[in-house]
Amino acid sequence: MITGLRIKKIFTLFGDLVIFFFSFFVTIYFFNDFDKIPLLSSLITFSIVFILWLIIYYVTELYELGNFRKKFFLVKKFIIAFLICLLFGVSILYFTESILKFDDAKILISIILISLVSTYVWRKFIIYFLSIPIMKRKVLLIGHSKIAEKLVSRIKPNPQLGYQIMFWKSETEAIERNVLDKIDLIVLPQSLKQNLDNKSRVKEFLLLKKDIVSLSDLYEWVLNEVPLSEVDDVELLKDVKKFDNFYYKIDKIIEWIAGLLFSLILLPIILICAIAIFVVDGNPVFYVQKRVGKNEKIFDLFKFRTMKTDAEINGPQWSGEDDERSTKLGKFLRKTHLDELPQLLNVLLGNLVIVGPRPERPEFVEMLKKEIPYYRFRHFVKPGITGWAQVNYKYGASVEESYRKLQFDLYYLKYKCFTLDSLIILKTIKKFFT
Repeated sequence: MITGLRIKKIFTLFGDLVIFFFSFFVTIYFFNDFDKIPLLSSLITFSIVFILWLIIYYVTELYELGNFRKKFFLVKKFIIAFLICLLFGVSILYFTESILKFDDAKILISIILISLVSTYVWRKFIIYFLSIPIMKRKVLLIGHSKIAEKLVSRIKPNPQLGYQIMFWKSETEAIERNVLDKIDLIVLPQSLKQNLDNKSRVKEFLLLKKDIVSLSDLYEWVLNEVPLSEVDDVELLKDVKKFDNFYYKIDKIIEWIAGLLFSLILLPIILICAIAIFVVDGNPVFYVQKRVGKNEKIFDLFKFRTMKTDAEINGPQWSGEDDERSTKLGKFLRKTHLDELPQLLNVLLGNLVIVGPRPERPEFVEMLKKEIPYYRFRHFVKPGITGWAQVNYKYGASVEESYRKLQFDLYYLKYKCFTLDSLIILKTIKKFFT
């Protein structure tokens, strides 16, 4: 689904690409003679560099409009982006034997500096432009709830998101005509549509020449998660079971090939980790644990052992990021997520995919199905090594945290596509290095 926020991100990205090429031509003009340079080959080489820079910008969250107003956010992210862009820029130009050698590093640095300063100014302009009243959708929000409060707390300090909460009314409160004249978007909670006494009121809203969205939809667009207390059972079931689209059909092939490639690329690291565990902590090196997969089928999950051998002598327990049962080496492996690498074998065996909801233990699944609504929905697809919840939230070590993670998992199931899978992989790589 292409929302207003996604359009703004695409618009920002397109502006960055224009700035990159502008920086290239300005630098070449000032430092070189166009007649002496193979302009076409240089342009092709730098096009590859610029595409990589866009990915770096994405991974360093420079397209997260909701964070633009955080103190020092842009400055910090641009410093990180500068260092990474410089590293990859030098590497690509060197290995492609470009006209720009190391002795002409000033040219590359000039392009990066012009690009960074210009894209920084570009974002400041976007913040200003999207914050002016004419660019914001005037919102009438109906219903008071924790979900509504969280949505308002996100929108109010971030006018660049493109929404302005003009009026916030209760479900029973009368709405005057002058209020309706001042807004162009009505946000309705699920409870208003479900209550029979409010059916006529909803019909009145539908007759107005105003856009109407559910509270759940707006919450998803702004916060990238599904609010469980606001979802429609039937609509959610339809969304998460859309297995007839093209990407779902070729996904199995893509995931298996990706699993094989990652296994070959990461094999040296896997061997180093295995030897380190054997030397430092002894046997067993690997840990096999029962997990719940697609359609609640139980399978054996492979991991590097990170805990003491008697860690679960008292039965299954939640594990957190700084679990006291972890060995010293295990704490490092868990923090870097290197303990997950043996799960590539599960991908090749067909139990697991690269991207999907994380598989949970059978003992916890039975409990969580009783405590959390829609929890069984996450078993409509194969679980994954990494997922939308993993890159947006911490370890889930309680029912409350599992509830929050499920909101991210359901968002992934609703909007699963190649772009979202690629973004999750990029964010996972970023977490691995940070």
